[in-house]
Amino acid sequence: MSRQKIRLGFIGSGYMGQLAHMTNYLNLPEECDIVALAEPRPGLAQSVSTRYAIPHVFGSHEELLASGLVDAVVASQPYPRHSILIPDILRAGIPVLTEKPVTLSVAAGEKLVKLGQELGSLHMVGYHKRSDPAMEYAKRIVDEWKQSGEFGKLRYIRITMPPGDWTAATDAPIGTSEPGIAGLLEPLPAEFSEANGRKYDAFVNYYIHQVNAIRFLL
Repeated sequence: MSRQKIRLGFIGSGYMGQLAHMTNYLNLPEECDIVALAEPRPGLAQSVSTRYAIPHVFGSHEELLASGLVDAVVASQPYPRHSILIPDILRAGIPVLTEKPVTLSVAAGEKLVKLGQELGSLHMVGYHKRSDPAMEYAKRIVDEWKQSGEFGKLRYIRITMPPGDWTAATDAPIGTSEPGIAGLLEPLPAEFSEANGRKYDAFVNYYIHQVNAIRFLL
């Protein structure tokens, strides 16, 4: 008996949504179809839906969630928007994948976790290094060394964040000069100055992958 393909919806279609997600899901035609897009910028919505052959386009995530067209959604959004947007998806009972990190603040993240647990809704966070074949291989080797004691105790881990063509020569994403939705961002915690907030954002938005990789290896 053949397995039914997942009907996938996208909430947002910005740089990462196109480059890191849509392009890859299109390479899984036996697994899923991208059937719907929620994008409040009409010009971008039209261009993206045409390029990726997405049949249904909505102006808001509420319309997409109410349509009954999707089995799961990808919400590739700025992470300070997660605590505002994701509760609507969890309450709709539709599994969702977001980019990392979970939220801007610990308190907002804990609220999202609690809501998902109470509703039994799945929120998957894209810490892709845990499913990277090279990282999985390294993890197996490290675990074998720990078990055998061949190299003694693990005392040191160094993880770098080298540059490189991570896009693998993928077509450039479609851009737009249309304004996005204003005001739908979690504010910086009160203890952060603007300068410290920029440093905090740079760390949790980029280097959090390396932190997660260390946790994975340990």
